[in-house]
Amino acid sequence: MTMRYGEMKPAEMARAINDVGVAVFPIGALEWHGNHLPYGVDGMLAESFAEQLAQRVKGVLLPTLYTPMTTIPEGHSICVRSEVFRGLLFDHLNQLKMMGFHTVCIVTGHYAQGHLVELYEAATAFIGAELYVIAAAPLEVIEDDSLLDHAGRWETAQMLALRPDLVDLSTLNGQITPKTSGVLGEDPRCAKPEEAKHLISRALDVWVNWVEQPDIRAIERFYVRRIKSQAEYLEEYAALSWEQAIREWWEKKD
Repeated sequence: MTMRYGEMKPAEMARAINDVGVAVFPIGALEWHGNHLPYGVDGMLAESFAEQLAQRVKGVLLPTLYTPMTTIPEGHSICVRSEVFRGLLFDHLNQLKMMGFHTVCIVTGHYAQGHLVELYEAATAFIGAELYVIAAAPLEVIEDDSLLDHAGRWETAQMLALRPDLVDLSTLNGQITPKTSGVLGEDPRCAKPEEAKHLISRALDVWVNWVEQPDIRAIERFYVRRIKSQAEYLEEYAALSWEQAIREWWEKKD
């Protein structure tokens, strides 16, 4: 049974912190994913993965936070300013640490470049303050960037595995481009739910291992590699705010 933060009483919370001390914190978004996927994809996928992770490690599952930064500036996407997101993130981590949690798993279904870098930097800062923070998208720990698409094959496959009733591939006609279909990645019509289930299982094993066998140096090296994976984006938009960067990046898409 999942221990959900909002459903727990004080004595239950005290036992969970004392016995395990792990919090699982999903982050979602309300963001345009073309016409074939719903706005809440990021939150649904993060919450589903986080719930499975919480069950595996016997951690406390926090409610999903739907206040990301830098969503795609199209359709009805919603986001908060980067400084607001940063404040929310640091406040949550500070308070979880003060409560006695020693490990926090931040599972983000939203993985815009600036959003991820902020997560990596916050995680690294708190590791230095003696809170072990694992922050990544669910499949990111496999370290295959092709899996981190937007409304493409892999995000669609995960939705087909989780909520097929919310996927409508019939809306995809003609050429698949970011501006017309929201797709950044492979054609979502190639998506297969069984492939997503296999990848999710692989990723869960990595997350569980990182929780149960903490290795601070290994997780710090992971963050260094992930920031390097954003090097081209960071170099091109280094002089801009995260908000300006995402707008200019999107304007260059077809």
